[in-house]
Amino acid sequence: MHEGRRGIICGAGTSLSSVPKEIADNPQNVLICINSSGLHFDHYDYLFITDVVYAMTYWEDVCERADNIVMAYLGLTNLYDKCKLKYPGKNIYLMDRRYDDQTNFAFTDDRLLCGLDACHSATQLAWVMGLRPIVLCGIDLCWVDGKRYFNDRAFDVKKGSGLEGLFDEIHTSYKRNENQIGYESDLALINSMNIWHQIWEKNPSVHDKIFNASPISKLPYFQKVDISSYICK
Repeated sequence: MHEGRRGIICGAGTSLSSVPKEIADNPQNVLICINSSGLHFDHYDYLFITDVVYAMTYWEDVCERADNIVMAYLGLTNLYDKCKLKYPGKNIYLMDRRYDDQTNFAFTDDRLLCGLDACHSATQLAWVMGLRPIVLCGIDLCWVDGKRYFNDRAFDVKKGSGLEGLFDEIHTSYKRNENQIGYESDLALINSMNIWHQIWEKNPSVHDKIFNASPISKLPYFQKVDISSYICK
């Protein structure tokens, strides 16, 4: 549906603050914001929501700014119903995520997969919609000066979700493992990195079509680009 345009995928990493808001004004770009990254922009094309508890704390702010809203699994049914009532003029979708496919990392042109990582799922959605290239922003997957890879706003949202204990348990920093590829050990971070590694291995067709615009990301697989080059071109 968006063939001939490029996809800009925004995660809530610490580098999101350096992404120029004007990137949403370029008609060549289709901007897909994941969860709280939508708070960075005044307006964008798609909101991709993956967590019902976190989303409920700020859902009106991000939903108001998006033309289209994609809710990534059936656990978001209540939020879907609320959005349908509050925003009758918006396109709002509820995905039936196939959990039996969650370990299938092969991108296809006609099928959405569940995915184990929000950025992976949103990128595969962009792929199915025909967006080329796909540019990853704010998907940092690294620690900077001892700080986790969420920006402050996203971190506060997660900490205020009522799941503080679980969040701290999952996102726990351990002593640096020198066998890792340059990032401090974090269970969720390592899981995400492993997912991107499998995407790289199983999808040779994406190697020259997905680019990494995060200046601090340790994601080693995709060519680095400067996000500012996509503002006006």
